[in-house]
Amino acid sequence: MRGFAGIRIFVFLFAVAVVAAEGMCDNTLRGKLKPMVEVAKDTIGVASAEPFDTIVAPAAALVRLSGYDKPLRSSAETMFVTNRLDKEILQLSIKIVYTDMSGRQLHERDIEIRTGIPPGATRQVRIKSWDTQKSFYYYRGQKPKVNSVSPYDVKCTVNSCVIESTKF
Repeated sequence: MRGFAGIRIFVFLFAVAVVAAEGMCDNTLRGKLKPMVEVAKDTIGVASAEPFDTIVAPAAALVRLSGYDKPLRSSAETMFVTNRLDKEILQLSIKIVYTDMSGRQLHERDIEIRTGIPPGATRQVRIKSWDTQKSFYYYRGQKPKVNSVSPYDVKCTVNSCVIESTKF
């Protein structure tokens, strides 16, 4: 009996402590909040440095994608990105279209890749595979030993890239 009463007291004190701790939390539902308004300053003659800039659909010769690969049992796809711009690429937006060997579309997606590629350099990028069931393989890659899988082709194009800006 005595041990059971001690457990009940402990549970009661623990519940009181939890309720008290919840009461000490910040109230995030405060009323009468006003948005901060920033007063515009006269910027004539003042240099404004924007840290980033976006190039929409850069020429294929400036940002080149090559060496795509995705083995059958892989959960990732890889490709090489060559930066022929005069600025570092910080992020890429790529459209990938997957087709079967008859040219019928299997899947299409737009992906964002955050990466640092210096001017004139080539880097390998790795993205999560679209083939979650691991039943497709890239036809130019290693041919699997099983027959119940399907080859596919891929077309990758660069939608845009984010670069460092040097505007002054």
